[in-house]
Amino acid sequence: HESICAISREMLLRTRELCEEKDFSVIHSLVDCVWLHLNGQTHDEVDSLCREIEKETDLPIGIEGYYSWWVFLPSTRHEDLPVPARYYGRFEDGSLKYRGIEIRRGDQAPFVQIVQGEMLDMLSKAASLSAVQAMEPELRVLIQEADQRLVERQVELQDLLLKRKLSRTAEEYKSNAMSATAARQSARIGKNLIGGQDVHFIVVDQKAGNPDERVKIVELLRQETDFDVEFYREQLRRAVSTLLDPIFGKGRFGV
Repeated sequence: HESICAISREMLLRTRELCEEKDFSVIHSLVDCVWLHLNGQTHDEVDSLCREIEKETDLPIGIEGYYSWWVFLPSTRHEDLPVPARYYGRFEDGSLKYRGIEIRRGDQAPFVQIVQGEMLDMLSKAASLSAVQAMEPELRVLIQEADQRLVERQVELQDLLLKRKLSRTAEEYKSNAMSATAARQSARIGKNLIGGQDVHFIVVDQKAGNPDERVKIVELLRQETDFDVEFYREQLRRAVSTLLDPIFGKGRFGV
């Protein structure tokens, strides 16, 4: 494994050197790929670069695509540091690529993912970052309408379900974390989950004194079941912030 990693690093460093020798700006590199900024080079020159990299490294290389714009997202813990696995961008054909954001994560409420997907669909129509910035009014309307649906409780409970993967059985949990409480609720109705299995629940009242009143598993949901509006509004805020803060500034779209 260490030998493979060492060879990989060497090939990646040589690739970066070749790119820079040809006056390409290396924006980022990660394991088996590099992101380049074209400084006036043509697509033919990019093809030529690929052939030279293949010759130098004896490894096949392909072009995934040409991007209209790209956003590297910051670490959730250190806002001033971008991380390699969180990003989104638009290809020249209008399609998008994204990693590490809410729409890709299995622990997010479907409603939040749907809204973020609608935002991405809107952004995909912008062929430049300046065009993205010009979309601020449209984005604001979309976000405010989504927030209003939460405030007015016009969201289906199924679209607010959270999924968590358990690390142990209900009896083994010592804390009152939401997933632990959901596991205990499942056990009480005869559904004994073990570590590695998923539990699905709604956040009913995150601040309730009784942990059992904070969440309700999907099997216990009723038509009259309420949900914690502020909890889900915060989830929506985070999804909005993920996409738009790097472009428009922090908190510009606070809901």
